[in-house]
Amino acid sequence: MKCHVAMLMLVSLAIFGCPKKQEGPQASQLPPPPKPADELKPMEGPTNLTDMGGLEETPSVPAAGKPAGTVTAPPAPSAPPSGTRTYTVVKGDGLMSIARKQLGDAKRWREIQTLNPTLTDPNKLKVGQVIILPAK
Repeated sequence: MKCHVAMLMLVSLAIFGCPKKQEGPQASQLPPPPKPADELKPMEGPTNLTDMGGLEETPSVPAAGKPAGTVTAPPAPSAPPSGTRTYTVVKGDGLMSIARKQLGDAKRWREIQTLNPTLTDPNKLKVGQVIILPAK
């Protein structure tokens, strides 16, 4: 059995040759290892977006009559602009199909998109989503 393994290795070397030494950075070319955390120096200059002028710091003041840390719900959506109405999206709806069914002309889909700036893709509406439609 040992003879077979040795013979197989010799045949492999004869066919494929000796593996070449891999080229790579020598130890002298490698960057130095990172310093331990206790040797690190504190950063100089601004350390956050507020210090850099990127954000304004807003004080956290609790709402009147509410203890600090209370979570409040976002404000309810306002009524649609006058001369408009709302529509609830159903399965299979796209802006063109809604415009065709509700406004009588599929080409009016851009009016719907203009009234609903949060719609990024006119064909990817969510079932149950409420959108604003222009008057007929």
